[in-house]
Amino acid sequence: MQYVPIKTLCEMTGLHEKTIRRLIRKHGMPIHRLSPRGKILVEMGAFTRYMESTKVSVQQDPLLAEVLKDLRDFMRR
Repeated sequence: MQYVPIKTLCEMTGLHEKTIRRLIRKHGMPIHRLSPRGKILVEMGAFTRYMESTKVSVQQDPLLAEVLKDLRDFMRR
């Protein structure tokens, strides 16, 4: 199992530290503390599984697909 500090997880995911702490508190993700008041380390496998389980499937309709294509083309300019 790989454990990473919250700060590292923030850098890896782009999530704010408060968001990650809230996920730990509300969803009981496995953590490890180096001492009773020490740095919190998050178990990467559990974090990845949680994030995968919260993905939302979106069906694209033709209009949405066209808008997304136009947006990608615009961003490449």
